[in-house]
Amino acid sequence: MEAAFARQILDWLRTHKPAPLLEQVQFREIAEGHCVQMRHVGSHDDEPTSFRQMEAFAEAKGLRRLSKVHREIYLKDPRKTAPDTQQTVLRFQVKKI
Repeated sequence: MEAAFARQILDWLRTHKPAPLLEQVQFREIAEGHCVQMRHVGSHDDEPTSFRQMEAFAEAKGLRRLSKVHREIYLKDPRKTAPDTQQTVLRFQVKKI
């Protein structure tokens, strides 16, 4: 995301949706290398099933998960969303076998 666009979004939020933690928001680039990711819909308790699917996909493509470290990107606020409709992007790094 370009820095100018990020500043524009933050300025809009300060005016239209002020929030006490807004000043702590950071935009930064994360270099993760090769990854497998998927959108998980449902409770966070069900994520292990999605991770197994992702690992099977990776293996079928000749890839192996590097570690149990992963990223979760919440597409819907879990505090305001029913568990069965929560949406999360799950991502982990891989390397060729």
